[in-house]
Amino acid sequence: MKWAYVVAALVFGLAAAGVTVVVPFVTTSFNVAAGYSAKLTCSAVFVAGRDPAHVYNHELSGTIGKVTDVAVVNREERYVTTTASLFGFFPVQRLPLASDDVSLPPAPTNAWPARLAHGDGEEVDRELLNSVIEEQLDPAKHRDVDTRAIIVVRNGRIVAERYGPDFQPHTRLASWSNAKSVISTLIGIRIAQGHLRLDQTRLFPEWSNAADPRSNITLANLLHMSSGLEFDEKYDRHSDARDMLFLRPSMSDFAVNKPLIHAPGTKWAYSSGTSNLLARLLRSTFATDEEYWAFPRQALYEPLGMDSALMETDAAGTFVGSSYMYATARDWAKFGQLFLNEGQWPTDGDAAEEHQQVLTPGWVRYVQTPAPASKHRYSAQWWLNGAATEGKGDDVFDAASADLFWQRELPTDAYWAHGFEHQFVMVVPSRKAVIVRLGRTPDVTKWDLARFFRVVFQALPPSS
Repeated sequence: MKWAYVVAALVFGLAAAGVTVVVPFVTTSFNVAAGYSAKLTCSAVFVAGRDPAHVYNHELSGTIGKVTDVAVVNREERYVTTTASLFGFFPVQRLPLASDDVSLPPAPTNAWPARLAHGDGEEVDRELLNSVIEEQLDPAKHRDVDTRAIIVVRNGRIVAERYGPDFQPHTRLASWSNAKSVISTLIGIRIAQGHLRLDQTRLFPEWSNAADPRSNITLANLLHMSSGLEFDEKYDRHSDARDMLFLRPSMSDFAVNKPLIHAPGTKWAYSSGTSNLLARLLRSTFATDEEYWAFPRQALYEPLGMDSALMETDAAGTFVGSSYMYATARDWAKFGQLFLNEGQWPTDGDAAEEHQQVLTPGWVRYVQTPAPASKHRYSAQWWLNGAATEGKGDDVFDAASADLFWQRELPTDAYWAHGFEHQFVMVVPSRKAVIVRLGRTPDVTKWDLARFFRVVFQALPPSS
């Protein structure tokens, strides 16, 4: 049941019983609905260049759109306003909180570096690969899957690339939790530069008192989603995650004030709040905000030619490391290819072997190493193949059995960034492959993930 319908049931059911205490809950829920609609529309229009009516019809109308109107876009002053209400009750208007003085990166060139190619890109069953991809994009067969982009890279060459209706190679697409793997990467670069340590404690002023048990949380605990902090990640009702992402001007302030409920390092619990704490910690390593805001572009995007990449900040100016990044499908593929290349990226020098070491090989190995409390399912803001050690990870989180089912179709060494509605940037060293899938699939039961990956990897045999 969608949460909008839950709100409606509570309003009318409790009203009939003469109960009025539901009003604050409903008001908060409608604030979340308005915030979600306004944020999604604002980024889609001003970052991705999409039409607001298309966004409403394809992202909002079936769920949040039940209680929100089509957003009003002010293109001159560059803001979005959304009103949420239920039959005229509890109208809430979401207004922009941050300055509009923001410079977007230049229009994506979207070039794929020819010097990435190596080995034989033709050891691929292209007919089989193309057939399964075309099937995913066929609205007659997969209307509820809504795949918007798929790219498969083999030996540094793009061997398959397709886009859904109304989406093009230059369209910036949302990351959702793919952003977690990017913020982890930026932390890894900053560690290599000597500004952070994995065993570092007392990470924030709020945790600096030795009597505060949160003072013992390490950077490694945050990366591993094992901080022990309270955080409710559910999205089917009012929760910490929804509150943080759509109501709070400072997401990291919300997360940093959560209490400790488990000893650090002893309990794995997926938390978008944790990823925003990483973004705040990253910010603390710079003398100025200008240096912080420029860092992703200088340290990661520019070396890889990720011209389209943009990680958004919250109203307090901290990157939303949990959720809010946009890039073209090709630029997401470049991000995955960096890890397949063990942190190296070719430069424009004359010698074919010239490259830049963007990430240390040690960091690439680190993100493939299971977090101790994750039962082999997760590393440093990346997902691992839990089915490779099946029986050790079944109790990690609620959807474990469903996830393990499709993960059985993956090579054991696969690891990936994974975002809401099934965004994937998958790195598979044994197949010398990167697989990017971007789209909107809120109900995974509508998509046979196991079959999709089974066929993809049949078309990509182990690389010699």
